[in-house]
Amino acid sequence: MLWEQLRSVTTLILVVAAALAAALGKAVDASAILAIVLLFVALGIVQEYRAQRAIARLRQMASSVVQVVRGGRLRGLRPRTRPRRPGASRS
Repeated sequence: MLWEQLRSVTTLILVVAAALAAALGKAVDASAILAIVLLFVALGIVQEYRAQRAIARLRQMASSVVQVVRGGRLRGLRPRTRPRRPGASRS
């Protein structure tokens, strides 16, 4: 997660800007930019973590067996992982 946040274009631009500010002797500006980068990365990690947790909860809620009526009888079937192609024969 951390590496993906650090590889984002916005983060890289801000790190370059901080390096330029430091090279020009603007320590306060460089520090402020790096603080923004750290905040940006921290927020990105938190968001990604929450999104992964939400996806995991949704997967747990998803039914792994579907109840269908075939030939007048109730049956439990596992849902297909791929959608059926139009015109495909039924098996």
